[in-house]
Amino acid sequence: MVKEPVVFPNPTNDVLSICLPEIQNTGSTQILQCHDEAGNLVGSRGVTSGNELYTINLSGFNSGLYVVSLLKDRVVVWKKEVVKQ
Repeated sequence: MVKEPVVFPNPTNDVLSICLPEIQNTGSTQILQCHDEAGNLVGSRGVTSGNELYTINLSGFNSGLYVVSLLKDRVVVWKKEVVKQ
């Protein structure tokens, strides 16, 4: 059984934490992204190994709905909605 990524806190006021368990280093390109309601990219970083904690700072962005997604070889393999207060 593969563990789902965990996003916290949700809702958030500033820094969003994402725990990516069991991400396999298969040589494929894996990227963690965050988009606002309009689809604008507000954060992105490469993912290199599993069981790591990543953060995205949303403190400078407007309140609203954001989508955090994990891409593997440019294909979305997981996504989660997050509320910024």
